[in-house]
Amino acid sequence: MSPANNSAWWSSANKSGKQRSRERVTEPQYAALEAVWEPARAAGSLGSGSIDEFCGHAEGYISPVTLLKQGTRCVDLGTGVGVPGVLLAIQHPETTWRLLDSSSRRCGIALDAVRAVGLESRVDVVHGRADDYAHDPHWRSMNDLVVARLFGPPSEVAECGLPLLAEGGSLVVSVSDSTADTWLAADLSPLAALVVERWETSAGGYLRVQRTGKAIADRFPRREAARRRAPLF
Repeated sequence: MSPANNSAWWSSANKSGKQRSRERVTEPQYAALEAVWEPARAAGSLGSGSIDEFCGHAEGYISPVTLLKQGTRCVDLGTGVGVPGVLLAIQHPETTWRLLDSSSRRCGIALDAVRAVGLESRVDVVHGRADDYAHDPHWRSMNDLVVARLFGPPSEVAECGLPLLAEGGSLVVSVSDSTADTWLAADLSPLAALVVERWETSAGGYLRVQRTGKAIADRFPRREAARRRAPLF
C-alpha cells in the first residue's frame, strides 16, 4: 500500500523519505505530566508504561515521512486521560486538538494535563460520546486527522471515527497483526474510506484509513445497540 496523494492536511516530507523533526517533551513538561498522570496510573486509568514509552507510541501515529500542515484539525477518539492526544499536540505544534471521551473523570484528568503543559490555546477536552458528536455539524466532516488508541474494536472505531473526517482526512489507529488483518479485510465503502498505509515503529504498528470524496450516509454512526447487534465488519 502507498499513501494517497490528494490529502489537504499532510504531505510527504521529501522523495528521499527524510524523517520530519518533531518537538520533544521538555523536562518541565515531563515533570508536570508525571504529576498529573501518576495518580491516574495508580487508579488504573492509565497503563503501566512510562511517559517516555507513551511519547514513543504517540510519535508513531504520524508516519515518518509525513508533514502535518499548519492548522491541521485533529481529534483523539476516546482520549482517556489525554494519551496520545496531549503528547501529539506537544510533538506537533502546527496542530489543534479536540480530546473526546465519554468519562467525565478521565476528561478532568486530561484537562489537568492540558493545563499543566500550557496547551489550552490549541487543545480542547470534550466530555461526550463519539456517536453523538459524529452527528454534530460542528464536528461531522470537519476534521483532518482522527487518532484512536484504545477506543474499541476496528468496526467501532471506523463507524464512530470516519464520519468526523473531512474529505481527504485520515483515521490513524495503532494495530496488532490481527487487528491490522481485520482492517485490511474490511469493506469500508459504506463509510467512504479505504486503507492507504501501514507502518511499524519500535513502539508498535499503525494503519491509516483515508476518507474519500463520497458522502457517508446520515445514519452512520448508528446507536451503540445497533452497532453491537450488527457490526459493519
